[in-house]
Amino acid sequence: MQSNVKQVFKLLPAVLVLIAIIITIMTWVNLSTLRGFFEAWSRAFFFATVTVLPIGGLMFLALYQFIGRVFRKWPEMLRNLLIGIVMTLLLESIMALTTTASIQNFQSINEFFDLYMMSFLYALPVGLLYASVTAVMVNFEVEQEVIARAKRQ
Repeated sequence: MQSNVKQVFKLLPAVLVLIAIIITIMTWVNLSTLRGFFEAWSRAFFFATVTVLPIGGLMFLALYQFIGRVFRKWPEMLRNLLIGIVMTLLLESIMALTTTASIQNFQSINEFFDLYMMSFLYALPVGLLYASVTAVMVNFEVEQEVIARAKRQ
């Protein structure tokens, strides 16, 4: 258990940087000026850190178990990639929604939806790139751990 907690804290800075980058893109798309940028960005970042991050952790655990059961015959790297893609889609849609709602500069529901979609689509490549790199890195770390254990025995 203590090892899992250490792993989570080891990943936390990278996750916070990813959230900051995605929120920056989404805030910039919504405002497209520097006026009020930092205030809007900090509100969105704070909200994402205290709400979306814990919800994302719980969603990850549930999704990890679900995909592990349903796609158990798939190679681990493909399962990790699927988890990363689904998590990216879910969490970025939540962050785009909350970031767009925090800006409050829209005149109609159509304008809100357009800003939401722009925020989501502009930040999506960053999230998908992160998910892909993470899937490969996790697979590499697992392989290295297996090799190290085999050598010890």
